[in-house]
Amino acid sequence: MASADEDVRGPGRTSTFKVERKVKLLIDEVDSEELGIGVEPDSDFGPVIDQLRKLLSENGRLIEGCTVDGQPLTPNLEFRLRRVKVADIGDVNIVTNTPTGLARLVLTSLDRNFEKFGEALVRTAELLQTGKGVDAAKLLAQFLGEVYETIEAVQSASQLLGVDLGSLEISGGTVESSAKELAILLEQTQEAIASADHVTISDILEYELAPSLENWHEIIRVLLDKSSQ
Repeated sequence: MASADEDVRGPGRTSTFKVERKVKLLIDEVDSEELGIGVEPDSDFGPVIDQLRKLLSENGRLIEGCTVDGQPLTPNLEFRLRRVKVADIGDVNIVTNTPTGLARLVLTSLDRNFEKFGEALVRTAELLQTGKGVDAAKLLAQFLGEVYETIEAVQSASQLLGVDLGSLEISGGTVESSAKELAILLEQTQEAIASADHVTISDILEYELAPSLENWHEIIRVLLDKSSQ
């Protein structure tokens, strides 16, 4: 998705492809013809982005971020654009990264956000102690969703690094044992929320969930160290 006057920069930086009559595609300063890819204006966007991902992967790179006409390429936007012709799309900006670099970005973000987990636990406990059970339940439900997303992100980052989580050992035991423990605690917390058992919720948050989450914080830091090796 490029023209003769496109702005193309090096690896890990933004490249802008402007669609005109004749499409010329550059990926990290490599002409598409050298890579065996030809993109025509009447091509559907979906197959084009799929081909880009495959090609980048074969060259040890991944799409870190992408915007289409200034909008981030979210899964929902990509779904809507899959059958749109390339010629009907304006600017496509792609940022690439290595699997290790992308994993490091994810893990760094998770490491920084972990402080918010502790704040959420404290705030939930305060709401329960002041009789605001409904507000506490809403905050806790949001918190649990973020915990699940964090675990999935950790698993994805470990795959990008080629690290078997089962092989890691932390001060609290193994990752496998930590995963099982956290799964049980999350299930117990959800059951306590459903039954409005505020005493049980408070006990789980203070004495069990907080230490369990700290194990996962340690896992994130171990993976961060491996991403820098």
